[in-house]
Amino acid sequence: RAFEIVLIARRSRLFAGTRYRKRGVNAEGNVANDVETEQILFDSCTSQAAMAFVQNRSSVPVFWTQEASAMVPKPPILYHKVDPNFTATRNHFSDLFARYGAPILVVNLMKHGRNLNDETELGKKFEAAVNVLNQELPLDARILYKAYDLKNAHRSKSDSVYQALSWLAESIVTRVGFFYVTKPNTRPLRVQTGVMRTNCVDCLDRTNVAQFFVG
Repeated sequence: RAFEIVLIARRSRLFAGTRYRKRGVNAEGNVANDVETEQILFDSCTSQAAMAFVQNRSSVPVFWTQEASAMVPKPPILYHKVDPNFTATRNHFSDLFARYGAPILVVNLMKHGRNLNDETELGKKFEAAVNVLNQELPLDARILYKAYDLKNAHRSKSDSVYQALSWLAESIVTRVGFFYVTKPNTRPLRVQTGVMRTNCVDCLDRTNVAQFFVG
């Protein structure tokens, strides 16, 4: 069978900026590196059937920064603002619910574990924010948070990254579904409800790998 594939990336202009210079979230809930990716699949044999699936990648939605320096290849993560009630994070997820509905599936690919470093500390702040927000949300709309240390999993021979990401991708698509229509201007047979929100530190390499599997 012959197919046509369309890939669309929609980058937000609301908190845009280059690497290191834009990180985290602003007070309105807009995040850095916010990109919505949509893939559309057309059946060229019928020229009518089409499927579509949407994913999101964006920076960790808490207040954090990094100051780029030619002398420091990995600038430390800094926290200049305090948001004890997670108001900015709440605004961010409110926007995601308005755009995509529920469930929101958060996949955090940063380092985590007992060894404290910049990534693990940032991940803990993110998870703490999600836990606070989930206390306010009804059970069927709670944010689903999954931490998967992709770098360490890749280094460990005991963990199959391919199997783990394949399982994760299948479970996510099963939960949120995808858009499917057989003829133009007819009611779709399936629709997507909810979205996967993926992040690492830069929302680049590790995020690319995870989104590739889901796609």
